[in-house]
Amino acid sequence: MSAMVFIYGACVSISWPFIALFGVNELGISSSATAVLISAVAISGLAFSHIIGIYSDKIHDRRKALWVILACSIIGCLVLAFVRNYIIILLCCCTFLGVGAASFAQLFALAREQFEHDGLGEIDIRNNTLRGIFSLSWVFGPAIGAFVISTLGYAEVFVIAALGYVVLSVFVLFAKPVHGESSAEPKKLDNIRYDTKIYFNLVAFSIVSLALNIGTICLPLLVNKTHQLSEKILGLLMGATAFLEIPLMVGTAILAKKIEKFWLVLFGFLFFSVYGVLLYGAQNLTGLFVAQAVCAVGVAIIMGLGMSYCQELLPGRAGEGTTLFTNASLAGSVASGMVFAIAVTFISYQQIYLISAFLCLLSSGFFVLGRKKETLVDLAT
Repeated sequence: MSAMVFIYGACVSISWPFIALFGVNELGISSSATAVLISAVAISGLAFSHIIGIYSDKIHDRRKALWVILACSIIGCLVLAFVRNYIIILLCCCTFLGVGAASFAQLFALAREQFEHDGLGEIDIRNNTLRGIFSLSWVFGPAIGAFVISTLGYAEVFVIAALGYVVLSVFVLFAKPVHGESSAEPKKLDNIRYDTKIYFNLVAFSIVSLALNIGTICLPLLVNKTHQLSEKILGLLMGATAFLEIPLMVGTAILAKKIEKFWLVLFGFLFFSVYGVLLYGAQNLTGLFVAQAVCAVGVAIIMGLGMSYCQELLPGRAGEGTTLFTNASLAGSVASGMVFAIAVTFISYQQIYLISAFLCLLSSGFFVLGRKKETLVDLAT
C-alpha cells in the first residue's frame, strides 16, 4: 500500500500543480478559461467520487473499481498530453479526470479494509503513515515536474504521469483482495440513513478546506508580491511544509491512542485559524516559516485523523466514509477560487488570511455541533 500511495502522489504532484500554466502557456487560453477547466474537473470529480464511493462498497473486490478509475486517469493524462483543443480537453477531462479524482479515496479505503481484514491494530497510525507517504511525494514531485516542463515540455510531463498510473494499475493488480477471489456476489449492505449531525461534520470539513485552499492560492502572491521574495523561496516554504507533515502525521496518530480523536481534530481546526493570523502578521521570512510550521501541524491532524474520523462515522463502508471526507475537501476547493477572486478585488493578500482564520473558527463551531459519541448513522432494518 505504501508504494501505491507514493506512486499516486507522484503522478498528481508532478502534473496537476502546473495545469494553470499549461492552460495559459500551452493552450493559449485566458486565466478565466483555465479557472473554468480546473473548477469543472473539480465539480465532476465531486459527483463521480460520491457515486463510486457508494458503488465500491457493494462489490466484493475494490480493486475492480480502482482499475476503472486508473484507466480513466491514464486517458485523461494522454488527452492533456496530445490534444490542444480547449473544448475537447474540457469535455474529456471532466469525464476521465473526474472519475480519476476518486483514486485517493479508493486507495485509502482499500488500505483500511486490508488493515481491518488482517486484524492489524493501530489503524490511525497506519492511516496517517500512508498520508505521510502521500505528503512525501509532494516534497519532490513539483520540482521534478518543473524540471521536465523546462527541459522537455508539458506533453512529456503528462505522459510521465500516465505511465505512473499504468505502473500503479499493475500494483493494484497484485494487491491482496480483501474479500477473496472466489466470491462473485456483491456485498449486501443495509440501506443507510444519515443522522442529521453528520452534515455538521461535512460542512465543517468543507469550510476548513475552503479556508486552506484560499490560503494556498494566495501564498505565492503573498510571498512574491507582498514580501518581494523569489519563487525559490516559495518552493522552499512549500517543500518544508510537506516535509514536516510526515513525522507530524505519525505523531498525531500516536496521540490519538491517548486523546479522544474529536479533540485532536478540533485542535487541527484551531491550528489553521492561528496559521491565518500568523500569515497576516508575518513581516519577514522567519515569520513565514513559523506560519508554515503551524500549517503543517494543522494539515497533519485534519488530513490524517480527519479521514479516520469520517471513516468511523460509516463503519463497514470504508469507500463511502473516505469519499465523504475527500468530497468535503473537493467542495471547499471548488469554492475557494471564486471566494478568492472576489476577496482580492477588495482587500490585500495579507487581509485574505484573516478571512481564512475566521472560516477556520466557523468550521470548528460546526464540528462541535456535529459531535456525537456513537456512530452517526442509523442502519435501516
